[in-house]
Amino acid sequence: MDAGSYQVVFEDSMAKLVRFVNANYPHSKRYIIADNNTLEHCLPIIDKYLGEMKVEQRVFKLEPGEDSKSMDLAYQLWENFTDLGISRGDVILNIGGGVVSDLGGFVAATYKRGVDVINVPTSLLAMTDASVGGKVGVNFNQLKNHLGYFSDPKGVFIHTDFLNTLPDREFVSGYAEMIKHALISDKSTWVRMIEQGAPSVGFVTEILPASVAIKYHFVKQDPFDKGIRKVLNFGHTMGHAIETLFMDSDTEVLHGEAVAAGMICAAYVSHIEAGLAKVDVVAISNLLQEVFDLEFVTWLMAENLELPLKHDKKNAGTELRFVLLTESGKAIYDQPVSMELALRSFEFVQSVVNGEMEF
Repeated sequence: MDAGSYQVVFEDSMAKLVRFVNANYPHSKRYIIADNNTLEHCLPIIDKYLGEMKVEQRVFKLEPGEDSKSMDLAYQLWENFTDLGISRGDVILNIGGGVVSDLGGFVAATYKRGVDVINVPTSLLAMTDASVGGKVGVNFNQLKNHLGYFSDPKGVFIHTDFLNTLPDREFVSGYAEMIKHALISDKSTWVRMIEQGAPSVGFVTEILPASVAIKYHFVKQDPFDKGIRKVLNFGHTMGHAIETLFMDSDTEVLHGEAVAAGMICAAYVSHIEAGLAKVDVVAISNLLQEVFDLEFVTWLMAENLELPLKHDKKNAGTELRFVLLTESGKAIYDQPVSMELALRSFEFVQSVVNGEMEF
């Protein structure tokens, strides 16, 4: 798949990765950033290929989870790069999930004004979203992705066998982004998802290339997120606000779980503001509740979301801006939404989880 300045490779991806690195970086040092889960479960699968690439060493291993996407870890990586004498002619392999590609990409883009990066996503979330599109960054002061940059990798190599190494909850979390892609741009796949119910690895592997292609359809039109690419934020306004509230909590809420709740919020607002049919809101709510455990929404008060919502990057001044659906498969962006309606949409999600679905 041609993503403009780089390739996204699915077929025979690890062998092609070896050829790509050896052809484009014949005299460079090659380093890895990975989290501990990747080191344990994924690298043994591709050790042969890493040997053929003559990887020098693993630069840094991260603890899995959103806590690692921080300025503290970025600083440690910059320090590590400096101590190792990494140069601009070397190459970094980000092998892992979304945290690895976000953090590793951010650090590489800012070190000596840019070291080349290749993404090898190992989670479904990274395959369908985080490793592609050129957005890199870290969280800051409990605000999701508050510091970031646009920096394309030199290639993305997707090895779907890694999906078999994922815990069920991590696998399902990544499926939220695929649901999002279908809802904003692919009604036929959305219908298939309703028929499928809970996702299987086989089903996801079959539809993954089309899901990634949807993201690139928007990224290539709007690489710096000034216009049409914003539709990819469907469900993320409320989703990121929910994630923010749980960052310092003992309760772990995964990105896809928060986005799933956020998509129900956005569907409710779409019904009020954009004419989305009630039957579509019900279908979206039912599938997301079937696939995801959303009980965590009942542990929050709607008014607590007001502060993180005010800091959302998509806002126009103090005005909230949502991505809304006019129908399943069609999205509009930059839609003004009142704080009152946004908070009411969260109460709607709570009613869904409580088995009431109160419009």
